[in-house]
Amino acid sequence: MLVPGPEGLLELTHSVVRDLRMGQIAESARRLFAMMATAKLVFESTEPDVRAKLGRQLIELTNRGTARKRRPAADNEQLRQIADLYRQALAQGGDARRKPAKFVEEKLRAADIDIDAAAVRKLIARARSRGFLEPAPNPRQPG
Repeated sequence: MLVPGPEGLLELTHSVVRDLRMGQIAESARRLFAMMATAKLVFESTEPDVRAKLGRQLIELTNRGTARKRRPAADNEQLRQIADLYRQALAQGGDARRKPAKFVEEKLRAADIDIDAAAVRKLIARARSRGFLEPAPNPRQPG
């Protein structure tokens, strides 16, 4: 039997049951019953003000916390900067040529731009798709 949990669906085993915490179960049940009661009131109510208020309450009950902050989308100028740094890595040779994304990440961090390796790779790919970098001859090799 599969049951939903914080990590997704889990097979219901003795160890899963032993690891359950009563406080978590009680809090989950309270939230579930509150959501069900609010949803029932929303669908039964005919007054628009009541429906709007209960709808906001239902959204609040189902919200899992604050949304993560997203970095604004890179504009063309930023993508040109990424492309220039990438070309510098290729021209420098050595380790920078073998790992140009790491070179770009280090240069951006030196400029006090907090960015991770995955974001740098996405920006390089976006720079390629917009034509600021030539397509890589081999997807497994920089260039």
